[in-house]
Amino acid sequence: MSRYTTREQIRSHLPALTMEVASDELLNEMIEEASDIVDANISSLYITPLSEPYDAIITHITTYLAITLVLSSIYTDASPTIRRLLETIGEQAYDLLDRVKDGDIPLIKAKIKGYRDLRSFRQGLTRSEKGNSQFYIPDEVKRDGGEWK
Repeated sequence: MSRYTTREQIRSHLPALTMEVASDELLNEMIEEASDIVDANISSLYITPLSEPYDAIITHITTYLAITLVLSSIYTDASPTIRRLLETIGEQAYDLLDRVKDGDIPLIKAKIKGYRDLRSFRQGLTRSEKGNSQFYIPDEVKRDGGEWK
């Protein structure tokens, strides 16, 4: 069972040639690896593995990490241009993941460790911490069907 994303989501972003080469087994393996990376990065703040329904940002991050892993495994002898493109895709996913890990992008549907929800977490902050904890939600997440309160 796949966590956070699906083979269909991965396939919809892959070039046609790659879709023929990428087996279901490879996709499942890369989805699990990407999901493990996500869990390892957010486990200090959130209870992992996350439960369904997942926040759109987690699906987005996991999908792009898995795409990077799939393409890297297929194009092992890629040109420097292709390698740089793969690095860029991976870096963007990791940048978003870091923002989730740091609490800059909150997961509304996830359980924060030691708190029932994000509201309880924010109520536990001191006044000065509340003033400094401005959450930024990227437009691409809002457009991707994320439910933000």
